[in-house]
Amino acid sequence: MPYAYCEQIGKEIRDISDEIPFEIPESWEWVRLGFIGDWGSGATPSRTNKEYYGGNIPWLKTGDLNDGIITNIPEKITELALEKTSVRLNPVGSVLIAMYGATIGKLGILNIPATTNQACCACLPILVNNNYLFYFLMSHKESFTKKAEGGAQPNISKEKIISTLFPLPPLAEQKRIVAKIEQLIPYIEKYEKAETQLTALNKSFPDMLKKSILQEAVQGKLVPQNPDDEPASVLLERIRAEKQE
Repeated sequence: MPYAYCEQIGKEIRDISDEIPFEIPESWEWVRLGFIGDWGSGATPSRTNKEYYGGNIPWLKTGDLNDGIITNIPEKITELALEKTSVRLNPVGSVLIAMYGATIGKLGILNIPATTNQACCACLPILVNNNYLFYFLMSHKESFTKKAEGGAQPNISKEKIISTLFPLPPLAEQKRIVAKIEQLIPYIEKYEKAETQLTALNKSFPDMLKKSILQEAVQGKLVPQNPDDEPASVLLERIRAEKQE
């Protein structure tokens, strides 16, 4: 009989085997993303209140996400905005994910405390390596994009994010996985650069080849010379004679 994956919601225990996307090692567990951290979305303080902007608290928009470590956020809000509006201050180490528009799935890890707008969801993991969570979310980007709803501005909700199943390894293994990923990423980036160059070369190659062949042709290098051919000097005289006639 196949192993049944179960989930407890309140007092109810239900079989979620049909939701399991792949098998994991015996020492791992399937959990929902909402279980492994404190998740929350941000807000936009009213632009009409000038006292809310120009302070010293970083306020991140999804365009500031860089799929890496966030060290600089241009726009700032004030302590008053933090006190009077629903923005929340996310601590260093928080993992951010964009929920709206063309930036859906864009990620970042805070290296400075910061607030965000409502298009961004933040998680401070609990006993989970934030880099492991970051790489899991990165691997899940296509899935989040497919789940996006809406017309002009598709979006995923925080609820969809936190209900996503998450393969949870032991903490020590999470760290080993992160170390291995970061060991391999430079090779991936090097391959990506080489592939980009090859693609550009393949795209331009036919035109370059045509120019090269034509260049060889007009320089007398395309076909072998035949000493029995009538020399061009004779042809030149014939051309002059034709022109005079």
